[in-house]
Amino acid sequence: MNKEQIRKEVIRHVLYPKKLPLSVLFNDLSVGEFMLVGSFLAYESEHDGKHITVNELASNLAVAVPSVSRSLRKLEERGLISRVTDENCRRNTFVIISEKGKELFKENEERVYCLMDKVMQRFSTEEINFAINFHRDLQSVLDSECKSFLENKEV
Repeated sequence: MNKEQIRKEVIRHVLYPKKLPLSVLFNDLSVGEFMLVGSFLAYESEHDGKHITVNELASNLAVAVPSVSRSLRKLEERGLISRVTDENCRRNTFVIISEKGKELFKENEERVYCLMDKVMQRFSTEEINFAINFHRDLQSVLDSECKSFLENKEV
């Protein structure tokens, strides 16, 4: 492939990958809700059980606070999470996942793991590790170049 063909393939398959029909995997959660709940649990696991705030969640996901709040409202209405105001700083609101939310997440996570196991069986460990490392490195370079572009308004 020449440089132009490679550029088009990178854009097509890396920058704008095909949207996978993951919604068929999930039971009573959207893909976005699954990712959101997964973010709460990952944060709690990494921070010794400390609950994430709405602002931290928005920042971690690189999403606007109002967008996160809308999603949280839907989860809260279904009893999957609750939001509690920080007594020490009333501007902070913690997100707490309910037992029902944890159970629903685990059920859906098992379905995702089942899919991933089937996909990973088709590749060697070396191929998977290469793909992960390459994607991580590519994402890092893209993030850096986008940041530079925003700062300098030039490519």
